[in-house]
Amino acid sequence: MLLESGTGICFFDAIRRTNKNARVVYFRRDRLDTIGASNYLVKLEQHLSRACDLVLVNSPRMAEHLPAGGKLAFAPQAIDKPAFDGCTVSPYPRSSRNAVAVGNMLFDSVAISAMARHSPEAMFHLFGNGMSGDYPSNVKVYGERPFADIIPYIKFADFGIAPYPMTERELYLAQSSLKLLQYSYCLLPIVAPDLLAGARDNVIPYDQAGEGDWKGVVERALIAARDPAWRDGILSWDESAARIEAELPRPAASSAGSPAARSLPGAAGWKAQSQSIGS
Repeated sequence: MLLESGTGICFFDAIRRTNKNARVVYFRRDRLDTIGASNYLVKLEQHLSRACDLVLVNSPRMAEHLPAGGKLAFAPQAIDKPAFDGCTVSPYPRSSRNAVAVGNMLFDSVAISAMARHSPEAMFHLFGNGMSGDYPSNVKVYGERPFADIIPYIKFADFGIAPYPMTERELYLAQSSLKLLQYSYCLLPIVAPDLLAGARDNVIPYDQAGEGDWKGVVERALIAARDPAWRDGILSWDESAARIEAELPRPAASSAGSPAARSLPGAAGWKAQSQSIGS
């Protein structure tokens, strides 16, 4: 049984009551206090991290404040490489300059507005719900779109933006942020807050206080030489699934057909359950 960060963890005790032999794996995708979960869920997660058969984190920082006694494993974030590799047509007009921001988690509309105002020669393309703001005319808000529709906007952009209004608490995003991996796989420079400076070689930091050189930041992103090494270490979903399966608790010997004998999803199943673009 798989549980993900969020309200689903409330069902843990019910799962145990219903099937005492069930192996429960908790995917800790985000810090609950970062995504605005209730104090009840935050406290429940502390109990869950000791009671589950396995807790998977996609950044070592995600394990720092969990209580001792639980079984933890690091499962890196992954991307749908075949989907990006198969995309060949750009949605952008020839010779135009384009930036893309995908996902509304911790979204800083003020930073986007400042970049756009100081760089009228570029278009800024925003994908995700809750991205409304007082933007200049060179910002286009698309709302939520199917993943396949967004891929070409990422792949053929001049640079990607990760406008997280961050504190030290959110530094786990340096490893867990899906958009950072997607941008890097497409060899995009990434404009991101200064707390992420050095997190990846393609990050071009801006001053979170809003007092930096916005035009200069965008210009550096537009002229940055793309380095194939930016892709190093990025996993496909199949590669990530293989690592996860290697960490899964194995069932005790039992008769065929019993709850303990059923296998958890294979690589294709993990990919189908894990595909997202939100963070």
